[in-house]
Amino acid sequence: MADLPRFTQGNFGNLQWHHLNQVFDVIERSPVPMERKRDPQESSFVYAKLTGEGITAPGGKKYSWVEIELDWITNESSERDGGRRSGTATDPFQVPALGISGSEAYQIGDVVLLRLESFPNGKRFALVIKPTGSDVKMFRIIGAASIAAARWRYTGIIAGLDTDSWVDRGTQQYTLYNGCENAVDFGNTIGVGTVKPGSAQAVRRPIRDDTIVQAVYIDGAWCFSIPNGYSFACA
Repeated sequence: MADLPRFTQGNFGNLQWHHLNQVFDVIERSPVPMERKRDPQESSFVYAKLTGEGITAPGGKKYSWVEIELDWITNESSERDGGRRSGTATDPFQVPALGISGSEAYQIGDVVLLRLESFPNGKRFALVIKPTGSDVKMFRIIGAASIAAARWRYTGIIAGLDTDSWVDRGTQQYTLYNGCENAVDFGNTIGVGTVKPGSAQAVRRPIRDDTIVQAVYIDGAWCFSIPNGYSFACA
């Protein structure tokens, strides 16, 4: 939104020029995007989904977002009809979401809790309080892509228990990394410390699809740590 005008003289009945300036100050400091009217009972806290990423002037990250509604039974979210958002299609960062330090990295599609705030200069932003829900989740591995020798980047879907079976909780796909793969095989010692027999050739394999892993969200990524499988061939 463009800056509103300011006046130095004039009046309309009992309404003086400085009254208008005060009103415009309040409007420009309003933490709610002006694309929609605000319900007087509406909270400054917003459940939102991150929809895009940009770079702030100091080199940090900013995110565009839309307000969502959560279904606590299915764990699914949907955009709220008439809800708040960070901006427009042509200017999505009018009210960007920022981490507390400005350098936090989140994933597009993350559901977060925001608090709408204003800088002293009146510019508005949405402070990311924390990712909603737990920072530890169960995932079902659905794919792997090689990123280095004996290392892979995995794709997973959030999973949960239904009686005695694992079921998908939604369809959103997440990127995961296996910390065990940072260990380099050498000599007869492979994986997390397995000693292979004799001169057999061992080849590390990616985690198999449909494996259920527990992952923690850290430094902007989901990470788990379980030993890989191997294939062996006689030398």
